[in-house]
Amino acid sequence: MRGLESLNTLNLVGNPIAEEKGDEIKKEVLIALDNLVIKFVNGEDGEVTQEDRDDAKNEKAERIR
Repeated sequence: MRGLESLNTLNLVGNPIAEEKGDEIKKEVLIALDNLVIKFVNGEDGEVTQEDRDDAKNEKAERIR
């Protein structure tokens, strides 16, 4: 995604979609922005782990099938 290469933190606190998705918002962000190196989604959720990335990658592959 051009212009977003340096994006590493995304705060969606108070966003209606984030509230609707709840704990799943981190995964949804990683699925949507899979080619970016996002380090934090909503600061209080902690740093994005390799497990988070793998889970998002698997979910995306499953959705494509």
